[in-house]
Amino acid sequence: MRVLFYLVIASVTACTIKPGRTGKANKVYETFYLGDKGTQYFIKPLAFSSTGNEELSMDITFRSTGQLTDTAAINVSIFSAEQIKDIKTITFTAADVEERIMQSKLLFVQPKKDLFESRFTIPMPSTVLENYVASTDHKIDILTPSTNLTFTPDKRTLKQFNALTVLLFSLF
Repeated sequence: MRVLFYLVIASVTACTIKPGRTGKANKVYETFYLGDKGTQYFIKPLAFSSTGNEELSMDITFRSTGQLTDTAAINVSIFSAEQIKDIKTITFTAADVEERIMQSKLLFVQPKKDLFESRFTIPMPSTVLENYVASTDHKIDILTPSTNLTFTPDKRTLKQFNALTVLLFSLF
């Protein structure tokens, strides 16, 4: 009877346990093994602020098969008093990099407390992303139909950039 009880418990437990992440997780990024498609990397949200009340959160996803793939997906949330439904250009500037991107896709706009969160996805060449992260004097300029916003990384984000350069991008 006792053996039957343990078999029932074991089978119920085996059916209800969900697998966790498929890869290594740390404070800055996560990895996901994709079999013959390589590895997918997810860089956790990086915080930027402006001189006004606007804030920006950026997370990044890209793949590698031993070397960087062509394009990284930069997902940006802009928190501002006004809804932003269109980005004309977004420029990533650092000491050694300037990349102006004119294509973005609005994912959603939703209220967040007393602000709006406008979420966009933006393609960026992976090699440009690597150089941007490894550089210094980071800045993001966003031109919308109604305003120009400038964001600089928070102190924690600068530390995360250093960690990404050493721990992640040194692999390629």
